[in-house]
Amino acid sequence: HPPPSPQALPALLDTLHNASRFAHDRPAATDLQELQSLLRRDLVQVERHLATSLGSSQCAAAASDLLCSGGKRLRPVLAFLAFRITSQARACPVEVVELATAIELLHTATLLHDDVIDEGAVRRGRACARLVWGNAVSVIAGDLLFAHALERSRALGVPELDQRMTATLCELVEGEVLQLERRGKLDTDRDMFERVALRKTGALFVLAAAGGGILAHASAVQLRALCDFARNVSLAFQLADDLLDLCASSERVGKTVGRDLATGAATLPLIELLRQSPSLARDVQAWMATNSGEPLPDAMGVGLLELASDPRALTQSQSLVAHYAQHAIEALLPLPECAERSALQQLALTLVTRASAPADQPWSPQ
Repeated sequence: HPPPSPQALPALLDTLHNASRFAHDRPAATDLQELQSLLRRDLVQVERHLATSLGSSQCAAAASDLLCSGGKRLRPVLAFLAFRITSQARACPVEVVELATAIELLHTATLLHDDVIDEGAVRRGRACARLVWGNAVSVIAGDLLFAHALERSRALGVPELDQRMTATLCELVEGEVLQLERRGKLDTDRDMFERVALRKTGALFVLAAAGGGILAHASAVQLRALCDFARNVSLAFQLADDLLDLCASSERVGKTVGRDLATGAATLPLIELLRQSPSLARDVQAWMATNSGEPLPDAMGVGLLELASDPRALTQSQSLVAHYAQHAIEALLPLPECAERSALQQLALTLVTRASAPADQPWSPQ
C-alpha cells in the first residue's frame, strides 16, 4: 500500500481516532498507563517472574539490572491482549504469563547485545550495562537471557510455540546482519526499513501476539489478524522510535539521542531530513565514510537538529507511522469487539500521536 502524502496527515489522524472508538461496557485504554492498568494483575505476575534469580554471577547481575530497570512491557501486553481477545477471558492463566516472561527475556537480551554493537551509553535513563559491567559480561548476560527464555518456552510443551520461538531467534539475527550491512550508507528506503524493522522489532511483536492466540486456541483467521496487527504496529513503533531519536532529548527517550547516526545506521527520518539539505547530506556521507562508528561533529549534529525542529520537516515519516497504524487497526476487524481489542487500537493510535509531536511527548518506547 502506498503511504499517505504528508498533506493528508491531519485527516488521517481524524480517521484513526474515529476508527479506534468503541462503545463497550468497559472504557477503552487511551494511553499506555491505562492499558497497563487494564492488565495490572497479569503484568504483576510477569514482574515477579522477571525478578526470579538468574544466579549469582556478574552476568546474572547485569541481566537482572536491566530486567528490573523498567520498560513498558509492550510485548507481554500484546501476548495478554491477544489471549484475552481470542479466549474472551478476563485474566490470563500461568501459561500465558510464562510465555510473556520468555518474550520479555528475549527482548532484554537483544537490548544488551544492541548496546554493545552500537556502543550505546544510556538505556532507560541510566548508564547501559556495557559501561557498568563491560562488553564481555553484557554479551554473556544476553546469552543467559536467551537460554532462560528458551527454557521457559519449552516447558510449556506446545510444539508450535517452540517452532515460532526458533524462527523468531533466526529473524532477530537476520535483522542484525541486515543492519550491520547498512552501516555507513545513506540510501535507506522504505523497503529496506521494513526488511530490517520486521526482523529486529516485528519478530518479537508477532511472537507475542501469535503466542497469546495459540494458547487461547484461536482460529486461523484470528491468528492471521493478530499477526497482521503485530507486523504493522511494529513498523509504526520502530518508525516512531526513529523520529524520537532525532527530535527528543536523551532524558526523554531514555537512550542516547543520535546513537543511530554514530553507528552509521541511516533511518528514514534522517534520510528525509538530509534530502532537504544536499550540502549537509554530502558532509554527513563523507564523515561516515571515513569515521565509521564515530559521533558526528557538533556542527553536523546542530544542523540536523535545526532541520528537525521545523514542524514540517518530518511529515513524510509521520504520515508513514499513521499509515502503518491504520493498517494495524484494520487488521483487527475479524476479532471480537471487546475492551481488549479497543486497547490494541488505542496502542496503534498512541504511536501516531507520539510521532506527530515527538519533541513534546516524553515517552520511552523500549
